[in-house]
Amino acid sequence: MADYTNLINYDALIFPYYNSVDMDTTVSGDFAYLAQLETSLNHIVYNYGIGLIVAGDFMTNDRNDAPISADTYRRHQNLLGLQLEAYAYSVNYEIRANEVSHPVMQAYTADELILPYAMQYYNVYEPFAGQAITSLAQLVDTTNSQTYDGMIATETGGRNIHFGTTQIMADRNLLWRAVQWVVYGNERVVELQLGRFDSIFLSRNDMHQNPIHRRSAVRGRTTLRQLSGRLEEHLQLRRLLLHQHWGRFAAR
Repeated sequence: MADYTNLINYDALIFPYYNSVDMDTTVSGDFAYLAQLETSLNHIVYNYGIGLIVAGDFMTNDRNDAPISADTYRRHQNLLGLQLEAYAYSVNYEIRANEVSHPVMQAYTADELILPYAMQYYNVYEPFAGQAITSLAQLVDTTNSQTYDGMIATETGGRNIHFGTTQIMADRNLLWRAVQWVVYGNERVVELQLGRFDSIFLSRNDMHQNPIHRRSAVRGRTTLRQLSGRLEEHLQLRRLLLHQHWGRFAAR
């Protein structure tokens, strides 16, 4: 991933949970690798318009889970236009549909309950430096009576979707709609929809299985039964001729 040429043929990149970068903050040389990653991702986002689909924190810690001290949320801010707003543990919360006019949320009604969670954690994020966002779904903390943006769409170099947690990304088929929007935007994608049947493809096979060979014959062709019949007739005729010939020979 540090080489952007490996990524430029993708329309979108999905990071289910990429908070830990394969580096050690106690090793000064490892920061060069982090810089390569940042440069590569910035290049494909802002020069190729590739979108990102991310859950939770993004490139904030090292492999030992130690925060990357130099602007922990810089990757979040530069690539997604978001920064951490709040987090909580062992709380009850709900995910509810918010901006239902957006293509990702058109299957829902306003304030429709998408997911309830009991005694779970969450992270929530807010715009960074005036970044325009669309709040697709809200996270309602019923334990602490707080409401946040739990699923956010942004447009930086490309279109992006950010989920507050990995659970939100995975639990209700929201991901495929996010991928569709990040790749195609508001364009209508060619698709097949069910009509009056329960299946998209129906098949009917009509087969003629008449056992009588005379009715099964196809004009200009000979069936196997016809060949067998003709062969039998030919053998009978030969037997008859041989019998007649032998009778004449014996009479002499």
